[in-house]
Amino acid sequence: MKKVESGSLVTQGTSVFDGNTNIIINKERLDEYLQSIPQATIGNWSIDQLTATNEGCMIEVVNNQCNGMEHRNSGIKPGDEVLRLMKGDKCMMSPTVAELSDHFDLFLNHAKGDILITGLGLGIIPFLLDSMPDVDSVTVFESEADVISLVSDYLIDNTSKVTIVHHNAFLGPRNDQVFDYIWHDIWLDISPDNLPEMKALTERYKTHAVAQGCWAQAVCVFMLMEEDLLRKRIMVEVK
Repeated sequence: MKKVESGSLVTQGTSVFDGNTNIIINKERLDEYLQSIPQATIGNWSIDQLTATNEGCMIEVVNNQCNGMEHRNSGIKPGDEVLRLMKGDKCMMSPTVAELSDHFDLFLNHAKGDILITGLGLGIIPFLLDSMPDVDSVTVFESEADVISLVSDYLIDNTSKVTIVHHNAFLGPRNDQVFDYIWHDIWLDISPDNLPEMKALTERYKTHAVAQGCWAQAVCVFMLMEEDLLRKRIMVEVK
């Protein structure tokens, strides 16, 4: 199995994505890692590859994962082959620009010390963090043994700081370790319905983290505010 060459994977500079952030991801090295992961199925989980037919179509990749945000720039072009982690017929993760951009706050502001990630996915986030010089260790909690079986060998072969633990994040910390940052990334959709789980997780881990964050939490809060405003307008119209 080919090991990705060492060196910085995430560096400062002009964004290769949209010009609005100071981060570059070495796409060639990321592609090398993704190409090392074979298509396979274990139980209800699988890794497959989609050949895109539409320009920038996130719907095609994630089957409406974005919950009303399907027009985000995915960086996809017709003919691109997109690796996907699937649960049944639902896409749980894909290496699109839209998905990676959701993690830029983690890369830019919290990539140092000991980091805990809840949710393995395709292993892209721990893979990227592994190359960052200020990161000492990356621990990943994953509750699904089949996902670990599909991804872990290839992630471990291509990293030096990553440890994968078969553990349900909702059960709380496994020991007394305090992490410099905990990033919770276990949700399929961007939805206000995720907010109670986000609150429960951050509360459970508050004594084990210097700081925490949840995938797309700010967007979920914004969507909830929009829903509340819409309900108020409807109530006023009814009156």
